[in-house]
Amino acid sequence: MGLSSSPPGHPIRDSVPESQWSDWRWQLGHSLSTAEEFEAALQLSPSERQALERVGDDLPEVSVTPYFLSLMSPTDPRCPLRRQALPDPEDLVSAPGEGADPLGERPRAPVNGLIHRYRDRVVLLVSSRCALRCRHCNRRARGAEEFIYGPEGEEAALAYVSSHPEVREAILSGGDPLTLSDEALDRWLSRLRRIPHLELLRVHTRMPATCPMRVTPDLVRLLSRHGPLYLLTQFNHPREVTDEAREACERLAEAGIPLANQSVLLRGVNSDLDVLTDLSRALLRARVRPYYLFQLDPVVGTERFKTPVAAGIELVGRMRGRLSGLGIPSFVLDAPGGHGKVALLPESILGTEPGRLRLRTSSGAIVDYPDTGAWDLEVPA
Repeated sequence: MGLSSSPPGHPIRDSVPESQWSDWRWQLGHSLSTAEEFEAALQLSPSERQALERVGDDLPEVSVTPYFLSLMSPTDPRCPLRRQALPDPEDLVSAPGEGADPLGERPRAPVNGLIHRYRDRVVLLVSSRCALRCRHCNRRARGAEEFIYGPEGEEAALAYVSSHPEVREAILSGGDPLTLSDEALDRWLSRLRRIPHLELLRVHTRMPATCPMRVTPDLVRLLSRHGPLYLLTQFNHPREVTDEAREACERLAEAGIPLANQSVLLRGVNSDLDVLTDLSRALLRARVRPYYLFQLDPVVGTERFKTPVAAGIELVGRMRGRLSGLGIPSFVLDAPGGHGKVALLPESILGTEPGRLRLRTSSGAIVDYPDTGAWDLEVPA
């Protein structure tokens, strides 16, 4: 599957001047969230309409940029981009092992908005906003904003990092840190850079996939001033690697900012050998290294996206026959209870039984993972 961009003559793109369309602030300010707004561009299925009408009461909020909307099929509710962005009545169903904090992050937040799960790195949740509210995200649940730092918490977060010399790496996440203004982002990065024991900065963002016009020349210059800095993004489907997205990634790469991608294995989105292979190829052409393929976190209401761990292992194994090592992501999961990432290799899997996988983490802890979901993959030979 080749690169794509918004189809020529797409109604939503043609309805505004190019100067507005290419302005990331306009994109965020005109994000769609209601059934009425989506019906102007999509033929909603009955289930999509029903779920959209329950947003705010029973389901987490929806937010889709006009750009990302323009990449969706207007008629097919099975479109992989629609599945990621629009709610479904199945999102109301809870499965065994799911939770609102599946990774045990809150007990590992000594300061509001700061997660210290690994000894040498911290995650700073610097924004509660995203250009796309992905339905599979582990911070999409209600109350997530309460976990993000407030204006009064910035000083406490920076003081915590300063007082912990074992921390060598700081990761800006959220929400999405690139929804911040250049000024706010520069303030965070500048203050972190002044902490002597911090060696690396990382920015985790989905904006190159959901709002690539955010990657302005000013932003690229800003980020390049704070190296060594790595930017990790999330492309889940090759249709997201548009011409605009590729150009945004190339601007960052040409400024010396290393890029890596973290995908999530999602049934009905990328649970297919051809799709994952095309995604890796498109990313490499855009100068982005496929880094991780994550098993879905057991977030409440995500049963429709789940695949068994064995299916992911098989898919990644089959990718090795089609791609060089540069294009093969590591297949990992975040172990429940805050035990960190586990590479899904034979030596880390201690046993299986219906609905459960027993794993050994990098620290030697033994944990159980709720391995549910349908195995309806088509894995060609």
